[in-house]
Amino acid sequence: MTPISGHVIPSEGPRARSIVGFGPGPAALVVASLAGSFYTAAFDPERGGACEQRSYCKFVELEGDAAA
Repeated sequence: MTPISGHVIPSEGPRARSIVGFGPGPAALVVASLAGSFYTAAFDPERGGACEQRSYCKFVELEGDAAA
């Protein structure tokens, strides 16, 4: 799992690479991983703490990802 600003991305593997940027709204993050996943998350700039996941999409299915 990959921690991103207090947010943990499940099932990406311990060595998954991701890029994080600020999203279109205030206190919004956009995350794209090399494993083919795309996330949006929000954080509270006043109180801090963990991010809250808002959306998730899996665009690419890598070899070995298919359900057996």
